[in-house]
Amino acid sequence: MLSITKSLGLVILVASLAHGADGTIAGTVKDPAGAPFRGAFVRARNAQTKITVIVLSDKQGQFRAQNLPPGEYEVRATAVGYKDDLHSGVKVAAGAPASVDFALQKGMVRWSDLSLYQSWKLLPDGKGKQLLQSQCVACHGIQTRISATRRDEAGWTRAINYMRETMHARLDKHISNQDGATLVSYLNGAFGVDSELPRSPAEMPAYQATLRPLGDDGMKIVYVEYE
Repeated sequence: MLSITKSLGLVILVASLAHGADGTIAGTVKDPAGAPFRGAFVRARNAQTKITVIVLSDKQGQFRAQNLPPGEYEVRATAVGYKDDLHSGVKVAAGAPASVDFALQKGMVRWSDLSLYQSWKLLPDGKGKQLLQSQCVACHGIQTRISATRRDEAGWTRAINYMRETMHARLDKHISNQDGATLVSYLNGAFGVDSELPRSPAEMPAYQATLRPLGDDGMKIVYVEYE
C-alpha cells in the first residue's frame, strides 16, 4: 500500500509540475442530517485539460484537492447510496483557494456501485457464478458491463452468443452450448428484467457485512484520471 501511495503521489507531482499547478479546491461534505460525511469521493475535473483529480473526505467531512492548474472545474461529490452532488463552473486561480461545500441526499445503492469483493459475496452460488468468474469478468467488469444494463433472456442470449462466436479467441476455453445456457440462465436471474435479486443490493441481509471500514486519512488518498 505504501508503494502504491508513493507512486500515485509521484504521478500527481509530475502532473503538477507539467501544468504549473498551484490552485486548490477545498470544502466539506455533509450527510442529509447535516453531519460530516466521511469517505465521499470528490472529483475535480478541469474543463480545459480534461484531467480529474479525486480525493476522499475525511472523518470531519473535509476535503482538499491541491496543486490544480488554474481554470474552470466541474466538482462532484459521490458516495454509494447517495445522489451525486455537482457544482459546475468552479473557478480556480493561483493563490486563491476555491471553496465548495456539498450536502448529499439519500439515493439507491445499485449493483454497479459494488466492489468486485461485494459482488462475489452477494451473488448466489452455482455453476453460473463459477462460469461468470472464469470466463467473463476478466474483460467485462460486473460493475461496468454486466450489472449496469438490464436485459431480458433474449438479450443475455445475444450477449453470450456474441462472446462465444466473436470473442472466443480471448476465452480460456470455448463455451459449450450447455455452459452458454447456464450463463444465460444465471445472468437473467441475477440481472434480468424480472431479476430474482432486488434492484438494490442494500436490501439483501448480507449487504452490511460486505462493507469495509474506511481509514482516517481520507484527504491523503488522491489519484488522477486522464481522458
